[in-house]
Amino acid sequence: MQRKKLLDLLTEYYNQQGGRTFSLKQLNKYYQDYSIIGINGNTPQATIRRLLQELRNNNMLTFLPEQGFYTLGGKNLDFLWFFQILSG
Repeated sequence: MQRKKLLDLLTEYYNQQGGRTFSLKQLNKYYQDYSIIGINGNTPQATIRRLLQELRNNNMLTFLPEQGFYTLGGKNLDFLWFFQILSG
């Protein structure tokens, strides 16, 4: 559930910022409080990193290690939109 909510936040970020590439630092600055997706605990940053890794492993994100950036949806953003429609 948190993974889907994070994906929703990433899609919102993409729509607001007009770019699909972001760093964890940029994401943290934009979303100063991750409790909106149910991340409350003592280690929210570790949870966000874990969720980003899961999204990467499911080919929803690409990580660019040289720059420390993520790319939302890899090459096919239409698939991301379709996934959102199916997920309701």
